[in-house]
Amino acid sequence: MTIFSFLLAAATLPEITVEASRLDLAKSEIPSHVDVITREAIESSLAISMVDLLEKRANLNFRKTNANPALAQISMRGYGANGFGRVKIIVDGETLNNPDMSPQNLLRVPLGSLERVEILHGPQTVLHGGDASAGVINLTSDAKDFASRVRAETTVGSFNTVGARLNARTGDEKTGLTAFADFGYERSDGYRENGDYEIWSLKGGVRQALDDRGSFWALKTFFADSRYGLPGGIMTGKASYGVDYGDWRERPRRADDPHSDAHNLVYGASAAASLAFDDENSASLALSYRKRNSKSYETIEYDVDNIVVNLDYRCEAPLGKLENRLITGGDAKFDFLDSGVNDFRRFSGAVFAREELFLLDELSVFGGARGEWWRTANRCTLDNKRDFSIKGEAAGEIDFL
Repeated sequence: MTIFSFLLAAATLPEITVEASRLDLAKSEIPSHVDVITREAIESSLAISMVDLLEKRANLNFRKTNANPALAQISMRGYGANGFGRVKIIVDGETLNNPDMSPQNLLRVPLGSLERVEILHGPQTVLHGGDASAGVINLTSDAKDFASRVRAETTVGSFNTVGARLNARTGDEKTGLTAFADFGYERSDGYRENGDYEIWSLKGGVRQALDDRGSFWALKTFFADSRYGLPGGIMTGKASYGVDYGDWRERPRRADDPHSDAHNLVYGASAAASLAFDDENSASLALSYRKRNSKSYETIEYDVDNIVVNLDYRCEAPLGKLENRLITGGDAKFDFLDSGVNDFRRFSGAVFAREELFLLDELSVFGGARGEWWRTANRCTLDNKRDFSIKGEAAGEIDFL
């Protein structure tokens, strides 16, 4: 191949459309740094977990207190402690961010199930809210092509680390239907006490393209069972559940508390639909439900239910003689936490608008605003005798782009 033909081939590469922008824009049209990791790049990365992939291919930082990848906390834009709460992570319509302020468990997303990964660096708060002030990561399992294929792989490593993944895809170009099913399993003993983990995950879904303008509907479901140790502080004295650890000066300094573990059971479903009225106007609706049961240290247990609704309208009709790109819509989120002692309820709603005008073919100006409102209520029972409740609400928070 000559240098001329190589440059010509490079100049005719297919356009990369980024879905994490909520606008489905080409990568070159997004005013922030974007990383897109394709299926081929995932396979060639030799990464063994989602955390490993984001470190190797996207140069993202993770705060790690131990070698357990289930406890790794993502950090972008220099955020410190709890910075993971400023990165919105979406997998097949499900938001991995937790309302109880615990970090996202990226290990429950097997690499073999992913078709592409999109990372938007920088604030995306106008379109995604306050939990996207550092960026957005979108993980997608369903493929847009109609090819049928099956992938199976296993991994073996030190400290009794084993993994297995099975992924299947099928499609029918005549009907526009595609379907996928994914299974993942991974376990490890870790290199220290309570450094073990075991994770099962199942995902599946169907998607149908309705026309050539981008109209579609999709339905997906997910399940994950995660168990992992919590290596940490040295236990001393007598714990409330009757275990006597003795004096720290008379025992090895190891975090070998047999009760230091966690169990998270997550399941739910998501549905999405988009309708293109013409070449310039379209609307989309997305619904998702997730339930998570968390148990740790054999004494702390609670359930969290999340319901999320996203609605947006897009218009690309010219404004006068200028090319125009407008997106407006709203989000609603319901969080329910029940621990037997605390009964927490939170509703949050938001409206947003983002406008971009093209002064020239390669020059545009854009801006946006987002207003949020939320209401919380917390009912607490102490010693099964005293009840008290706390209610609050706030409104008028505006983020400008």
